[in-house]
Amino acid sequence: MAATGHAVVDIDFPEEADAAKPPLAPVPYLLNFVDLSYSVRSRSKGGGGGGLLSQSSGRRPVASADTPPPTSSRRTKTLLDGVSGAARAGELLAVMGASGSGKSTLLDALAGRIARDSLRGAVTLNGEPLQGRRLHAISAHVMQDDLLYAMLTVRETLRFAAEFRLPCALSAERKQARIDALIDQLGLSRAADTIIGDETHRGVSGGERRRVSIGTDIIHDPILLFLDEPTSGLDSASAFMVVQVLRRIAQSGSVVIMTIHQPSTRILAASSTACSCSRADAPCTPALPPD
Repeated sequence: MAATGHAVVDIDFPEEADAAKPPLAPVPYLLNFVDLSYSVRSRSKGGGGGGLLSQSSGRRPVASADTPPPTSSRRTKTLLDGVSGAARAGELLAVMGASGSGKSTLLDALAGRIARDSLRGAVTLNGEPLQGRRLHAISAHVMQDDLLYAMLTVRETLRFAAEFRLPCALSAERKQARIDALIDQLGLSRAADTIIGDETHRGVSGGERRRVSIGTDIIHDPILLFLDEPTSGLDSASAFMVVQVLRRIAQSGSVVIMTIHQPSTRILAASSTACSCSRADAPCTPALPPD
């Protein structure tokens, strides 16, 4: 589906100058990742037997000249092995796979959360390398755990996020307009003045809480949105609502990529594209079909 583009906030020119500018054409964002490979080294100890207990006495044996010293070796475990694919603005990409198959590692690689000197391959946005400050400025990464203040309402939570994430020079009216638009986009209009809640204070539902968490990370209207298992711990109805919201975000012009463990048929149907990581004892090697 064609992307509709992102709203551009221009604070350096008066309104008269803005009115004279021609409208900006929407940019069809395309995220490409080619031949991503990532391995980690783990240390394993062995040999010598000097640390083993004596079966007869329960005491550690005395080391002798014939007893070899303990040794350590490093084993390499491949987590990503030549992963290639693409994600387009206007589409929701679901990365599926069992626990330990490398879904989250792939998401971290795309989001720039793995050191570039240890990650092989290329990640580009419209053909330009994607890394460093540029990546962080145009992206958002939503973790599984929700870190929200229990006694703030949904609206107050988003206003708090706006004060930190939006430019200081942006007027209060425009910040409030962004908050109101986001509440509507997330389907939180009825819960806007309900507190988040916790174990001792009744608040929003689990699905609404997850959508609020997503909202705090996309308050700055990012081009790229990465989500690590956003439906984890939710019932089927709440999970489907979250995925529907993510699809609306994608249709507004963002590139949205999420990992998911066991998607239902409805969630798969709501996803524009899907790729699958292999079993847990093998590296993640999905391959999306070319254009």
